[in-house]
Amino acid sequence: MKKIVPAINSVFLDIRLLFYILISPLAVVLAYILANVLPGELSQPGSPLMQSLAIVGTILLIITFYGVLSKRFGRPSRFGTVIHIISGSLATILVTLHSAGNIFSTPGSLIFLLFMVIFLGGWLRVVMPENFSMTFGTKLRGFAPLDEGKKQKLKEIISSKEILLSEVEPSAQEGLFSLTFRHWIRSPLLAYNYRKLEKIEEEIVGQRASVEPAQAYCRQLHQALSWLLLIGVAVHVITVTFFANYVADGRSIYWWHIKDWG
Repeated sequence: MKKIVPAINSVFLDIRLLFYILISPLAVVLAYILANVLPGELSQPGSPLMQSLAIVGTILLIITFYGVLSKRFGRPSRFGTVIHIISGSLATILVTLHSAGNIFSTPGSLIFLLFMVIFLGGWLRVVMPENFSMTFGTKLRGFAPLDEGKKQKLKEIISSKEILLSEVEPSAQEGLFSLTFRHWIRSPLLAYNYRKLEKIEEEIVGQRASVEPAQAYCRQLHQALSWLLLIGVAVHVITVTFFANYVADGRSIYWWHIKDWG
């Protein structure tokens, strides 16, 4: 049994990785098929059908942030992670279908950005846990070596954090405490000062000193691209809804919109 379990886990890991790799090209293929099967007026990105897919896909993209925010609000993180993965996968397919295969265009840049986000998400979910487990299983130093000056500075930082923590969350322990949105909403200035001390502490101890850049910054890159995608989608929605004439650029405005400014 001991030999079978790792083999099963390996197969399961490969299947999950294959899913993340194939979801983007699968979405593109489905978009091209749908664009060629549907009548001309329905196969356009702004048709009622395609626009509806875009609306549902956009809502699902917003829901993906629940997986991030749920833990910050003190909710169970496992359920949020499942919602994050499912909504992100479905959103990728629906938004790509909305493009009707027109991914090599200005709005299509958002599709490529979405593919990068979901690829990094799959990498973080499937590959990186294995890398982290290997890192934790080694005898490498977890942090950068500290001289006496840095040790003293670190003691001062920890003392300052404990003083702040007595106001932010009196019952919490400094070594186990993590800021949530509840703290930011209730005491924004205290939370900001505490986070500021955390960043200084991370720099002193060299939090990422013993791991590869992929391990240290992959998650931050995934988050940055996700926020960039959300901003891009918001700009796209605003322009096609309120600046339809600008988007059409001389063509007929065939999609639903509120204003035709531009």
